[in-house]
Amino acid sequence: MNPILRLCEDVFADQGAMELPALPRMIFVLHGSIGIGDRKFRDDEAFGGESAVMLTAGNEGATVWRWELITREADFGRPPPGSGIASHEKLAAVLATIPKGALLLRGDSVAFPPSGCAYLHRHQGPGIRCLIEGGIRIDTHGRSISYGPGGAWYETGPDGVFAQAADRPTRFIRVMILPQELLGKSSIEYLNEADKAKPKSQSYKIFVDMPLRAASEGMFRPPLRGRIREGVAESKKVPLPIRRADLPLKGGGEDKPAPRNDELKSAYNSGRRERRSKAARRFANPSR
Repeated sequence: MNPILRLCEDVFADQGAMELPALPRMIFVLHGSIGIGDRKFRDDEAFGGESAVMLTAGNEGATVWRWELITREADFGRPPPGSGIASHEKLAAVLATIPKGALLLRGDSVAFPPSGCAYLHRHQGPGIRCLIEGGIRIDTHGRSISYGPGGAWYETGPDGVFAQAADRPTRFIRVMILPQELLGKSSIEYLNEADKAKPKSQSYKIFVDMPLRAASEGMFRPPLRGRIREGVAESKKVPLPIRRADLPLKGGGEDKPAPRNDELKSAYNSGRRERRSKAARRFANPSR
């Protein structure tokens, strides 16, 4: 399956707890406090990691936003086990524009003064944003959509975006999947030459800048064009190939070319004749 980036909101009662499987993720604390291992995170703090974790809320409970990068269907619909929690998905997006090669998960906040804007720009990878305060209008693909606090939207990365903040301080939290070479570097690219030299009103705070182990181990493959269902690429309706390099070799021998269809058919018929011959001999001489 193509990688999916998902944003969920988790509300914890006092001492509520939730167990999360191993996935690349960022957890941002909106209100309250949560414990992860021997660390405690409070309002406007974030945790990033790829290992399985247990989240435990403090005495005042907690509300968190949870971004996760999913590459297996089994991980997508599975609700996390826990007690004293209420979770719901805010947004999930298939990352058709995920970069090739080694990847980076970046979680940060973007803040605007009243009526500030981000000139027409793009990024080097896709991501999901969620507004934490103020208001914002996002212009992309020839459409304008406005969001209030708690509103979430997806940006592909390569497609141009213009952002206009409301007449009050505005801030959103985002997670993007970027090329690993951008570790510690900006991912933004302004599309109009005249805008590059203009003063910029937005400011940034990075919470997580995390190279992804899964990417460096080759677990992410370039997405196929079109959806995948039952082993068929729907965009071209052709069977997906199986590479022999993906299959274990028996006995440690060298890899040999796969047999042709006529060879397979001949071997099958030969085995069928041999099985029939053995059955006939047993019938003719049942004492054997």
